Amino acid sequence: MALPGASSTQEECLRWSTFASRPAITAALLVLTIAVFPPEDAASSDDRAASAKRLDAVIASGRQSSVRKLVSQSPLLLTHATPQQRAKLIDILQRRGTGSADERTILDIVAASPQTELAEVLKLIDAGDDQYDLEELVYHDVDDPEVRQKLLDLIASQRSGQAALELGVISDFDDTAVPHKHKPFGDAAPGVAALYVEIDGELPGDVHFVTARPQVVGQEVRQQLRQRGFPSATVKFGHFDRVVFGGGEGILSSKVANIERLMALHPQQRFVLFGDTVQQDPEVYREIQRRHPEQVAAVVIFNATGLAADDSRCQEFILAGNSVEAAAKLAQLGLLSEEQVRVIARAAIAEGLPHEQTEQWLPDEPPPAPASAVAATDP
Repeated sequence: MALPGASSTQEECLRWSTFASRPAITAALLVLTIAVFPPEDAASSDDRAASAKRLDAVIASGRQSSVRKLVSQSPLLLTHATPQQRAKLIDILQRRGTGSADERTILDIVAASPQTELAEVLKLIDAGDDQYDLEELVYHDVDDPEVRQKLLDLIASQRSGQAALELGVISDFDDTAVPHKHKPFGDAAPGVAALYVEIDGELPGDVHFVTARPQVVGQEVRQQLRQRGFPSATVKFGHFDRVVFGGGEGILSSKVANIERLMALHPQQRFVLFGDTVQQDPEVYREIQRRHPEQVAAVVIFNATGLAADDSRCQEFILAGNSVEAAAKLAQLGLLSEEQVRVIARAAIAEGLPHEQTEQWLPDEPPPAPASAVAATDP
């Protein structure tokens, strides 16, 4: 609905009103929007400070009932909320079990977010480094199909802002981020965490792991990622029936389904996909690239099984022996800077990658002293 002469703030309020679940509130919003937000007049700093204080008090309470009351009785306060405040309000509702009223309130908060800020709100939901992420919210915590569809429609209609323009990472876990069957450097994966950190950018919530492992090992997987210095990330686990009873095809279909959801929840974002040659990552990513070519910035496959450079499994992808080689090839595509490659190279050397494999990026830096030599010179 367009209002002649309406400001952007008015338009966002009107957009919110189309999703309101109570007709009386919808009608009131249409009137109050004009009165409270004149076309050329921004809210005073005092009003914004008071709104921020009230929003912070509700967030500090941690109570679902307080969030529901705020949104139902003072919906215009949401127009003053920052992306961080909106994400925190949703987090309170999500963590404590979502009833029907909570689902409607979540929809109202998302609908009240300006479209250019919505991607940031959604990424902040994904930045919690736990199971309470956006995919869990939309596909599991929200049970009402009508509410879920409205959420998906809002997500699909968002306009690009800074958050949407940042690159994302979708990665396998075993033998890509963490050694499992392939261990050329023991338990280390030199430089891989640093590579993901550099791609993650300024705003958190860009990194997603997709694994065939079952949900039951979720705590262990997240702990390993934290210990190895990976940025905060969501982790999507295998569908039990497909992985256990479906064999290789089951693993493939499980990963494709999980990545499809991630793509749908971040429709404006492009991703670098990371996998390895141990299982079916090349086949998974080829299918994703076929379905979503506009969202795949690059595919990196770590060569864990000694594939030939022209092997048909990875012919269209970046086949890399280590994180520095992968970073260098991403820099050639304009996805990383040369300075970022040097940062990754230093991290990889510190984690065990031989210096000679990074010399072209660190020509003026001497190789690190062997551990025995360092020990001998310690006082």
